[in-house]
Amino acid sequence: MHSRSSHHSATARSSGGFIRFFSVVGILLLLLIAWYIATVRPGQSGIVLTGESPDGREYCIVQTYSNLIEPYQVSLYVRDAAGSWRWHYLEHEDNAWRSARVEFQGDQVVVYRNEKPFRELELDRDVIEKVTPTHTHQERALPAELTVDEVARLHHLRYGDD
Repeated sequence: MHSRSSHHSATARSSGGFIRFFSVVGILLLLLIAWYIATVRPGQSGIVLTGESPDGREYCIVQTYSNLIEPYQVSLYVRDAAGSWRWHYLEHEDNAWRSARVEFQGDQVVVYRNEKPFRELELDRDVIEKVTPTHTHQERALPAELTVDEVARLHHLRYGDD
């Protein structure tokens, strides 16, 4: 009987260690998932900011969730003098933007993220009079007749992982 009870006791200890180990791994995995959700904020695709420059050009910042590795593609669109939407790269491996601000300084734009300067861009000086389907993102332009919501929809189609 002695060997049977010591065998039972050793089995209980090893299964208890097994359960403890996987409990710790499970908790760590849950913490990692919670951190990812809190930091990256997956599923927050949409329009971050819309506005109008001092000279009357409409603009918007759009973010699209893509995947776990490169979470968000973030872009600035600004209407040119003919009204076409001109695309400007901001980031492609970023977490969700919570706030943004844009300052226009002549042909320069300073984009702020969370009240800190994030990127300085030069606006396109050339004008595409009529954007056709062959222009689209190859020419970094979208048609003038699009609304901000339609620009965001096309951004999501191009950069989303759906």
